[in-house]
Amino acid sequence: MRPDRAAGWRVAGAVVIANLQRLSRDRTGLVFIVLVPFLLIAVIGLSGANGGGGAWSLGVVAPASPDATTQRLLDALADEPRLALVPYDGVDAMTADVRRRELPAGIVLPADLEARIAAGGGAEVRFHTDPSSLAPLALRTTVAQVVAGVGATLRSARVAAERSGISTRAALAATDL
Repeated sequence: MRPDRAAGWRVAGAVVIANLQRLSRDRTGLVFIVLVPFLLIAVIGLSGANGGGGAWSLGVVAPASPDATTQRLLDALADEPRLALVPYDGVDAMTADVRRRELPAGIVLPADLEARIAAGGGAEVRFHTDPSSLAPLALRTTVAQVVAGVGATLRSARVAAERSGISTRAALAATDL
């Protein structure tokens, strides 16, 4: 190392040591630098990642007599161990419970889900949360993954049916084996 660089490192080291000595005398500074980040991480981790380790309650508004596609989606949601489905008869009752924070979130399945998909279109599964609070991101992600998984299965069955000449129902039945 050149002598001017060594002197620069000595100066930088002296500045670091002086700041650490000053910080060691400042108890408030130590709390905010050391303790507060750990507490923040713990609080966010316990509140946002389902700290209880159990399943999230998820309100579900579905048609009274669901078609095969809707039933497939309901079964996939019920099979997800991180979700506990709470059925509702109407959107208003579910939304009221979400706003009262009795539920972290809820979803609404369209009544004509199978018809929309059979027509080649998409269908929207609405996710309801309280706008004044944040539903855990992991909950939203879990629901989105389940819905996307069912959607991928339906698209794959449709492609298989088109290419093989069998019915879409037969292709879907083959995925259940």
